[in-house]
Amino acid sequence: MPSSSAREPGAPGMTAAADIALAPPSLLDLIFSRGIVRRSLWVALIVGTILNLIAQGDVLIAGEHLNFWKILLTYCVPYAVSTYGAVTARLESYRRMRAAHPS
Repeated sequence: MPSSSAREPGAPGMTAAADIALAPPSLLDLIFSRGIVRRSLWVALIVGTILNLIAQGDVLIAGEHLNFWKILLTYCVPYAVSTYGAVTARLESYRRMRAAHPS
């Protein structure tokens, strides 16, 4: 019968804080977590729209051909920056929690 290791999350005597300190979520779990994705989409929608109006507003008003690759990239950049900021903040939070509760 396998014995329960003291380092396993959820092992007897382990607290929820210790579970978090021992097993932070993977990078992909953080990147695709619902809260981060939702917030990044809102940031991309607002900031991307403003940047697109600044960059291509004159073309839009003149009724000329819009460059859809530029539009797409202009929304992707704020999404990526927002996601990066949220993930690094969350990882820093886990790092501080581990430092405050050494195992």
